Amino acid sequence: MNELMEIEEPNEITNWDGLSSPQKAAVLIAAMGPDVAGPIVERIGDKHLRAFARAFSQLKAVQRNTVDEVINEFLENVDRPQDEIRG
Repeated sequence: MNELMEIEEPNEITNWDGLSSPQKAAVLIAAMGPDVAGPIVERIGDKHLRAFARAFSQLKAVQRNTVDEVINEFLENVDRPQDEIRG
């Protein structure tokens, strides 16, 4: 994969901490690519899709290490036993 994941619009993201939950979700969905993300996106409600689209439009480029950190955070949260998932 390229060093930068190109996403059209204003901000170059270099730190995963500064991303909102919708932005992190947008990064995850973009990193999956259309074949993997397609079936997931089809099951997401319109309200959440609009939030992801808005978050996605706020990103210009996301550095590879930032994408990796977002993916690692997601995997840690999935693997952690908990009663609920928070955004």
